Amino acid sequence: MGVAIVSACGFTASSTVGGGDGGTEDSTPDDSVIVDAPPDVFIPSTCPTAGKTCVGAGERLRDCSMVGATPMDTICPWRCADAPAPHCRVLQPSGGAVLPSDLEPVAGLGDFAISAIATVQFNTDTGAITNGGFPVSTTGSLFVKRNGVAIWRFGRLTISGINIEFTGASAAALVAITEINISGSIDLQGDCNARASVASGGAGGDDGKVGGGSGGGGAGAGNDTSCTGGGGGGNGASGGSGGGGSTGGLAFTTPEIASLVGGGGGGGGGGGMGGDGGGGGGALHLVANAKVRVNGNFGGGIQAGGCGGKAGGSCGGGGGAGGTILVEAAVIELLNGTFAVNGGGGGGGKSGTSGQAAHFSGTRASGGNGGTLGMGSNGGDGGDGGDDGAFDGASGQSVSRAGGGGGAVGRIRFHTLSGMIMRQNVVFSPLLATPAMTTPVSQGSASLQ
Repeated sequence: MGVAIVSACGFTASSTVGGGDGGTEDSTPDDSVIVDAPPDVFIPSTCPTAGKTCVGAGERLRDCSMVGATPMDTICPWRCADAPAPHCRVLQPSGGAVLPSDLEPVAGLGDFAISAIATVQFNTDTGAITNGGFPVSTTGSLFVKRNGVAIWRFGRLTISGINIEFTGASAAALVAITEINISGSIDLQGDCNARASVASGGAGGDDGKVGGGSGGGGAGAGNDTSCTGGGGGGNGASGGSGGGGSTGGLAFTTPEIASLVGGGGGGGGGGGMGGDGGGGGGALHLVANAKVRVNGNFGGGIQAGGCGGKAGGSCGGGGGAGGTILVEAAVIELLNGTFAVNGGGGGGGKSGTSGQAAHFSGTRASGGNGGTLGMGSNGGDGGDGGDDGAFDGASGQSVSRAGGGGGAVGRIRFHTLSGMIMRQNVVFSPLLATPAMTTPVSQGSASLQ
């Protein structure tokens, strides 16, 4: 399968596997240069032989009917391979839902552009798209649900606006035959005032209940005067234990993100008046043959952090884990934004304060403070959420009315032709992995056939 678009270009980007900050991976903007284009090569204008061959440093597949004929060339975004027979290589998407055939042109797919008048919403339950609350025509796109993921397919996708949100319970995938260009902010955190999460994030558990999702935090238990806090949700790392011993959710995703699932919800605090757990961040897959470009416009990017656990009259709820972001394209360009999958803080006990929702930055979400109302000991503080300094959520304080554990970080993965992304003025939280440092945010070469 070939797509007639040239994806190579020069761009300000990371110059090492770790990034353009010389491997230090701090939040300093990247200013080094990488040119993702092969050198110019002489390509004959007529066919020297009959049959199919790879030409132009593997950029294209050439089909010659006979010697001296005018060739038929197909641009190969994933490059051309000679074996077992000359062919354009195709992406084998990760995530467990998008198929190689989803990246092939079919009738009904075309250029699809949205200029936001307000928030653009994708409903993962129904496939509906709205712009400022008004329905958007889906002409030029196709929608299907597969393996628990809502998949929208386009020829080319362009969205420019202030905010993009996902509603509904399923994870989301946006697939383009050529390019995806998004300008603005993508929200996968959802409404942290509610236990329910969005786009496959696990719901927070209510009083004495486990958090939702594969990495759901353990349930708090006990009575009003002696209880345990809810455990924090897990995803790319483990959630913090609730004060008194409730287990945090375990890490369950792999670096390559074999399954597109959001962060685990925090467990509900125990004691009969336990605080609700925070919801986990959602899951999003962006995939295109040629290029994915996300420009945060200095303030946007992708926020998939977990929500904070609530304070309880008895024990606090656990924080939700950060969600999951998977991006695959021959070239990935990230500009002027933040890409964060931090965990939410655990809630404080004894009518204290709720844990903070995960910040859209490299700052760690704090656990809530324990309350001091009434006679007896003070309530326990909730544990801090995971961030680039500590991937696991911190444990809640263990006292008679304990705090909830903090949610863990989620996971981000980038797959490209070169194995490296291009970025400028970008902040990751957690930090992007380097050869000397392993983190839940990583880049690598795409799987091709």
